[in-house]
Amino acid sequence: MPEQFHQTVYLASFVISVCFSFSILLLAVLIKNAEHRNRLYAFAFLPVFLLNLTAVFLNDTETSVILSSFADVLLLLGIMAAILSRKGAIAAIPSVTVPPAAIAAICLSAPFREFLYRRQISQALIITFSVAVLYLLRRKKGSESLVFWSVVLLAACVPAGLFLRRGITAFAAPLLKLGSYILMLRYLYMVLLKSLISKYETISRKLSSLDKSIEIEVKKRMREVERVNRKLLDKSKTDPTTGLLNKAALLDAVEKLITGKPEKEHSILMFDIDNFKELNDNHGHITGDKCIKALAAATGSSFRSCDITGRYGGDEFIAVLPDTGARQAFAIAERFRKAVDKTSSPHFTISIGISSYPADGRDARSLIEAADKGLYTSKAKGRNAVSYRDVY
Repeated sequence: MPEQFHQTVYLASFVISVCFSFSILLLAVLIKNAEHRNRLYAFAFLPVFLLNLTAVFLNDTETSVILSSFADVLLLLGIMAAILSRKGAIAAIPSVTVPPAAIAAICLSAPFREFLYRRQISQALIITFSVAVLYLLRRKKGSESLVFWSVVLLAACVPAGLFLRRGITAFAAPLLKLGSYILMLRYLYMVLLKSLISKYETISRKLSSLDKSIEIEVKKRMREVERVNRKLLDKSKTDPTTGLLNKAALLDAVEKLITGKPEKEHSILMFDIDNFKELNDNHGHITGDKCIKALAAATGSSFRSCDITGRYGGDEFIAVLPDTGARQAFAIAERFRKAVDKTSSPHFTISIGISSYPADGRDARSLIEAADKGLYTSKAKGRNAVSYRDVY
């Protein structure tokens, strides 16, 4: 076979080694979160890249072949080191860069060049180390089995190079090497893909956890806002002096009661402190406030739990009695008047007016006006009295 044909075959082998080893090294840079062994597999191709790149530019075929062969030996050593290593990929870089430099220096020296080329020591080393690596990889499963078959194809390059040297069959060894590199490239690509998926899942879990934290915090803030709003709403409906409902809240309560139970009888009591102006003038506003607070406190012990009480304004109070007719309302009012007269401190008396739904009105304001008339009727009677129209 012409020498030029052999050189073409060798050059093809060198170029394949350079291109694929560079691609594999590029993957090694991209693989960051995988096990260090997988990065070491990739870094094992560094001598393949360096020595075959040197071989491409050499004019000496013998030296180029020796460099390429020993590159495969160093590749197998690198794979073996990756399998056995407990260190990180960075720590292994010197072990895959220093030997190629030493091998290149030895191979380029004239005394060793012909000996290495003729004796084919590198091919024997390839077979020897391939067997060792295959033994170490014998139990590997899954995607890592691709490394096993990659080494098988690399070992097969030796007999192919020795026995298939005629015609087109001379390309068998470069093609087997190409297949070996493709398997390794595929394995490292799968490692990279797995690493990216793992990173994506980690980020997804963190985002999910962050979403839950934000959701919890938002709910917490919403509950706080609702609590504050309820507190503000309660304040807007509450008389600050007595803690009872204020005028607006009372009117709203009466309207809701009428709307909710239009078919039932309901009653309203309006009452105030007798001679409150004289009490303030003679004893001071502090005493007047004490009387108002005492009257507010008395409503809590004198009315039913279903009754609604509030301060209408000044010394005027209102009690809303659901499901209660005028006669029953009068009895409740009379009992309340006597309790205040007996227990109030400082002592004061009250006058009470009564109105009843629907007899005296069908809305809050008309019912309160009717109760107010009843209150003035009680005043006309001499105070400390209860009145409902002219009936009671």
